Amino acid sequence: MAFSPNLIPMTCGNCGRILDCHHSLFRSGATPSDGDAMLCAKCGALGVCEAGVLRPPTPAEAKRLRGDPRIAMALFSAASISSVDEAIKRWGKWT
Repeated sequence: MAFSPNLIPMTCGNCGRILDCHHSLFRSGATPSDGDAMLCAKCGALGVCEAGVLRPPTPAEAKRLRGDPRIAMALFSAASISSVDEAIKRWGKWT
């Protein structure tokens, strides 16, 4: 995990966890910004960063995430989640 003084803590919209650290598999030293996909470390929900909250992906974003092999690799590596659909379904009340 990368602890960054520049990272503004986000809240998972699914479980309420404060996300105050991150690990980027794709950009060295990157901090999450609006529109980036992120996986909640507590509940495993795959969401999109927006205005300090991790929110469920829109249908268009979900389609894009399903087609990105890096996302599938990150999910499996980080949380032993076997598919993007499984991570999106972790939103429970949202999907």
